[in-house]
Amino acid sequence: MPARKKGIRSPRYWVEKFIEAAVLSVPLAFVAKATDPLKARFFDEPWSVLWIALPLGGAAWLSWRLLRRSRAATLNWRVVAFLAIYCSVFAVASASDLLVWRRMPLAYDGQTGSGRGWILPVTFGDWRYWVAPHGSSRPDTPVVVLLDHPQGATSEWLRWQDRRIVEMARKGGALGVAFDVTFTGSAEIDALFCESVSDAGFPVLSAYEFTKDEVLGLYARSPATQQLPCLPLTNQGHAMALAEADERVRSIPLFWGGVRGRQAALSVRVAQCIHSQCAGNDLPVPNDRLLRYLSPVADALTVIEPDKLDALERNPSVLRDRFLLVGEGSGTDVFNTPFGRLPGAVVHAYAVDSLLALHYVTRPPAWLSAFVVFASCYILTLLAALKISARQLVLAAAGIATAVVALAAAAMYFSAVWLDVIYAVAATWLLLPLLLGVRRRLYEAA
Repeated sequence: MPARKKGIRSPRYWVEKFIEAAVLSVPLAFVAKATDPLKARFFDEPWSVLWIALPLGGAAWLSWRLLRRSRAATLNWRVVAFLAIYCSVFAVASASDLLVWRRMPLAYDGQTGSGRGWILPVTFGDWRYWVAPHGSSRPDTPVVVLLDHPQGATSEWLRWQDRRIVEMARKGGALGVAFDVTFTGSAEIDALFCESVSDAGFPVLSAYEFTKDEVLGLYARSPATQQLPCLPLTNQGHAMALAEADERVRSIPLFWGGVRGRQAALSVRVAQCIHSQCAGNDLPVPNDRLLRYLSPVADALTVIEPDKLDALERNPSVLRDRFLLVGEGSGTDVFNTPFGRLPGAVVHAYAVDSLLALHYVTRPPAWLSAFVVFASCYILTLLAALKISARQLVLAAAGIATAVVALAAAAMYFSAVWLDVIYAVAATWLLLPLLLGVRRRLYEAA
């Protein structure tokens, strides 16, 4: 039998390679198809995440070259099939945000009642906020004014406090005022309050809530109609936030319900007024209309506590060309966030700053999360096929997990991109004992 020419592969080799490629392509195609809605919103800048994928891709290619240089035999097709199914489970989980479980609209008292924080490790991912970039120190970041809402305070007293703020803002030359409160009921001072609003010369915005219909499970606007004659519906925004399983507020739905979901958040209304004098709708927002806000630069946000109101009234000029966000300074309007417990008005101010600076957390395309899972498991499998010791394989798994976490930290630090690591790390460590048990059968004889 004549010797095979050097460099010429046998038909069997190419058939096996074709089977490997086919087995791997099916789950990848399924992941891509199932997560199309998630991918679409990130393709406006498709190259921005390549620097995350390239290091893992390079490591996978290097592992493959080392394996070929060792003259190992061809990969067992059963191992390829198992690896494809195994990785697909974790890849789909990462694309579907499984660990978040669900986001719940936050009640006005700051409690969701979900009670699932101890089950799902959502909070563990907040280490990213330690390395996340802060927003720029913008001169148009709103000033937060917190008011006392003592227990038993009458509507007259509360409305008088609100009118006092409007008058301060007018004398100081402010750009506008947004009240993170709902004006329900009536008071004798309403006419004076509306007179101040009409004479202010700037927009005055207010908030509204959503109440849940326990039978239908739907959320209805509350109050459903105009609150006061001087506060039209066009000058209102919802105060809804979303809490995850640990009851921590990490995101705000920028638009909610209604016709085409155009009931804008209060933070959107404020940002629109600062961005384009409340005219038009050209404020850039995240494509999925879910704002994962970040904090401004330290000391960039001015918060005026209730005990500073008298000093502000004596020197209102500090409000010139600033927009005011007025909220409650009591403990009933405080929410858990990745940045600590913050008053609701401060959370809205963070959101406004993020919208104006185009500075918020984004999620990478679903294919990247799937790629990280596949690449991590593939590298570990190839290293196991090199017949390295069990100790070396454990160290390799630790190195892969560390590299994935480092990439996630770099993604957040440089681009504010939230790259999930729990799925790739879990897939790597759970695969390790399996590989230790079947290392001798990973590859078939040539």
